Amino acid sequence: MSNESLLQKKKFDKMNPILRYEALKTSELFACVYDKGNSDQNAPDRNADLGEIILISLYIIDSVVREQTNSTYFFYINNDVSIKHLLDAVLDLDLGEDLLLKHLLELDVAKLIYRFTCAKKFQIGDDSIKQLRLNSWGREHLSEGGLLKKHSFITEKIDSYFREYYLNNKLVYQKLTGYLLGGIDSYTSQKISKLNDALKIKLLS
Repeated sequence: MSNESLLQKKKFDKMNPILRYEALKTSELFACVYDKGNSDQNAPDRNADLGEIILISLYIIDSVVREQTNSTYFFYINNDVSIKHLLDAVLDLDLGEDLLLKHLLELDVAKLIYRFTCAKKFQIGDDSIKQLRLNSWGREHLSEGGLLKKHSFITEKIDSYFREYYLNNKLVYQKLTGYLLGGIDSYTSQKISKLNDALKIKLLS
């Protein structure tokens, strides 16, 4: 490793997660797709950073679940595909897995989110599947960067979609979160797996 490369890595390592994320981002923008008939003059610029939209999605899922369960626990989302489903539905497109992964990796390397192989206690056979959620630095970036206001149009669409999805599947989510808040053994992990199979936006703890 060259001295220059080492210096760059040391500089990167000393950055807080928000500055690290800004350093990782490229100039590539993600063109958000809105309904063609939308005439909302208050809608933000239609070029929005996908990483920021992912952070907003994680925040809303967590907020709605904690509100509905009257819990202070920060649940994890099971599988990147859960986020893909939400964004595909809200933005009315088929978001490529490679593009989603690129931005998830940037958020993960910057340490704005927790994202790791699902815990062994859930007995998930495919060890490529991750569980993820927003961390305190991700929340700080949402607040400091004013992302919810900056992307208010998309934020409202994500909130509306997931809130309706949760309520339409409330009984499943109630059973699922009940198991996730308790002790996890072989029996409960099987129950959790079956309940998640019934959901497009899955949860873990």
